[in-house]
Amino acid sequence: MDSLIVAHYKNASVQMGYLVKPDEHQINNLGYKTMSRKQFERAENLFKLNIANFPESANCYDSMGDLYLAKGDKLKAIENFKKALTFKEIPETKEKLEILLKKQINK
Repeated sequence: MDSLIVAHYKNASVQMGYLVKPDEHQINNLGYKTMSRKQFERAENLFKLNIANFPESANCYDSMGDLYLAKGDKLKAIENFKKALTFKEIPETKEKLEILLKKQINK
């Protein structure tokens, strides 16, 4: 399905003569939906698609951090939360990052 989404938007871009990107929030919501079903690889692909299309979106990196947190990869979660905060100060992201960093220190 993810490849169908990419193919659809590539085709639409060709037809329109300019780049047509999927909506960031739709892809993000789909990523969280697949993540809740433990379809981590698929969710990761969707979040990566969002990062590729919106590389300066704090929300995209926050979502990728949530995915890595769900997978138990705390180091990658920290990396993505830090990246998100370079673009925008998001209180929830900052809180998640602080909790993870405290756990790293208290190991």
